Amino acid sequence: MNLNSKAEIFGILPHHNNFDVMTACYEGLALSIKDCYANKIKTKDSLYLAGGASKSKVLPQLISNVLNTKVKILNNSELGALGISFLIDSYLHKKDLKNLINDHQNIGHIYTPQRKHSKYLNNKYQKYKKLRESLNNIW
Repeated sequence: MNLNSKAEIFGILPHHNNFDVMTACYEGLALSIKDCYANKIKTKDSLYLAGGASKSKVLPQLISNVLNTKVKILNNSELGALGISFLIDSYLHKKDLKNLINDHQNIGHIYTPQRKHSKYLNNKYQKYKKLRESLNNIW
């Protein structure tokens, strides 16, 4: 990780419009998530998403496509407090923490990878990674 890195959009040409810039931002977020977590997430795993990003109609599907895994949107709120209550309950009542969490999940929507888009984003990721690594020398 390079703490001096900056957010940048590369390859903008005069014919690009606001939609192209917005698409680049969304894809950049998804690609950066892959860059950080791809070696920790397996295809059979699920990624749970909550908070602001989970409210998007686009980003969870992009994340599912780029990681080639299911993305489950949690409807639970106040997840920090909920997590602490699970830890306390698990400790006091000698309950299995994983079972406790699984019993109280409130999943709203599940995004599954779309093969065609996963392949496209995987190709784009290879370019993204090369570009990111080359920028370390100038940041």
